[in-house]
Amino acid sequence: MYFCCSSGGDIGAGQIWAYDPQNETVTLVVESTDDDVLHAPDNITVGPDGRLYLYEDGSGGNNIVGVNSQGELFRVAENTIGNGSEFAGGCFSHNGRFMFVNMQNPGLTLVIEGPWRKGQA
Repeated sequence: MYFCCSSGGDIGAGQIWAYDPQNETVTLVVESTDDDVLHAPDNITVGPDGRLYLYEDGSGGNNIVGVNSQGELFRVAENTIGNGSEFAGGCFSHNGRFMFVNMQNPGLTLVIEGPWRKGQA
C-alpha cells in the first residue's frame, strides 16, 4: 500500500511511502528534492506498468508525475490551462490502455492514452 505525505521531506515538497502489512514496515519510496519536479502530491495510483503516478496539489504544482522502478520522477501530464486547478482521482481502464483523471476546476474528466501496459514502459 502506498500513501502520500504532501508536505513531507527536507524541502517540504512531498514524500511517497510504502506500507508492507506482511512485514509491518513503512519504507520511503521517493522524496521531492526539487519543487519544480514534484510539489505536494496528494493523490496516487499504481499503473498497469507497475509505475506509481502522483497527482500534485494545485497549491504549487498541477502535474501528473510518474515514478519509475529506480525511483526517478518524470512528468506525465501538465495543466496548461493556467487556472491553477489540480488533477485528482487517477485510475486506469481494464485493458491498461487509458488513464482517467479528473481536473477539479472546471470539473472535467480527462482520458489520457499512453504506453501504460506492462512491458511497454
